[in-house]
Amino acid sequence: MKTSISSPTRRALLGTALAAGGMAASSAAIVRRRRLNILLVMTDQERGPATLPGALDLPAHDWLRNRGVTFENFTVNTTPCSPSRSTIYFGRHTQQTEMIANLDAPPFPQLNASLRSIGH
Repeated sequence: MKTSISSPTRRALLGTALAAGGMAASSAAIVRRRRLNILLVMTDQERGPATLPGALDLPAHDWLRNRGVTFENFTVNTTPCSPSRSTIYFGRHTQQTEMIANLDAPPFPQLNASLRSIGH
C-alpha cells in the first residue's frame, strides 16, 4: 500500500501500523464504522433527585443514571407532553412538527410525517 508522506489517510496509516506490527487483521475491518446503540428513556412526572424522598430505593433508576447521560438543566418550549416530545424526537419547533397539542386533545393534531426523527 502506497501512502503519501504529505497527507496520509487514516486507512493507510492503520494499514502501515498493522503491517509493521505483524498483525493479520485488515485495516478495513478496523476502520469499519459501528452503528450507534442508544437507548432513550423518557419519564413523566419526574422532577429531579432533590424532590425524591431520601429513603426511596430505586436501584434500576440509579443504575441507569450512573451509566448514562442525565439532562439536569433544561427547558421545554411547551408544557403539553406531545408537543414537547416532538421537539426532542425531531429536533424542530412545534411549528414544523405541527404537534401543537396533546394527541388526545382538540384540535387533535397530526404529526408532520415528512420529518426525519432521531430514529432515522
